[in-house]
Amino acid sequence: MANSKLEIITQEEHYFAVNKPAHMSPIFHEAQRIYPLDRELSGIMLWAKDDATTSILRNSFGSNEIKFCFTIVAKTVPTLADEMTCNLPIARHNCNDGMLISNTTGKKSLTKFKKIEVTKQYTLWSAETYFLRCHQVRLHAYEQGIPIFGEDFYGQTPIPCFSDLKSSAKLNRKGIFVPLYPSLCIHLSQIDFPLENHRVFLQVPLPRKLDAMLKIIKKWT
Repeated sequence: MANSKLEIITQEEHYFAVNKPAHMSPIFHEAQRIYPLDRELSGIMLWAKDDATTSILRNSFGSNEIKFCFTIVAKTVPTLADEMTCNLPIARHNCNDGMLISNTTGKKSLTKFKKIEVTKQYTLWSAETYFLRCHQVRLHAYEQGIPIFGEDFYGQTPIPCFSDLKSSAKLNRKGIFVPLYPSLCIHLSQIDFPLENHRVFLQVPLPRKLDAMLKIIKKWT
């Protein structure tokens, strides 16, 4: 199996799932990948082991029967509601690699946001959807005013550096301050899908570096 260093979440008779790090595209049999996951995001990726299971799970995905739950780390905005829903349709941008809201060419999508934890510096959000459009969570979060740490396409919300928390923080060997997490702070933490007359629930914790960032922010604020 390629990418042998990847964490295997589950290895069943007809399917398996891995915990993908951000900016890594696991190389397995792409013909049996069930759904795409934006390269910038970390979290659960699911593959089938045979054509029959591929067909079943992809039909479930296409019929919006798979529930995806993301965990988001964003800059705290006290004025935002505890729960919000965005159902704006999403289309591919003609001039760049991003997506945009379009009521004419956009595909149906819906994301439900809910606050999990609120501190002075950051807010943990869950983002649930049965759709999985490219950049959906990012774009819908932007439309709802949620400033995700690491977002540099839909708005600009840099990831905190230690120097933002402690004035005496030192530069690294290259003479720069390094962000506390190296990627966009969105993680696909749970999926829930139907298979063989029951539903399968898979869950993974936040990446260790992202969890460490939260602990550092709590300690120094």
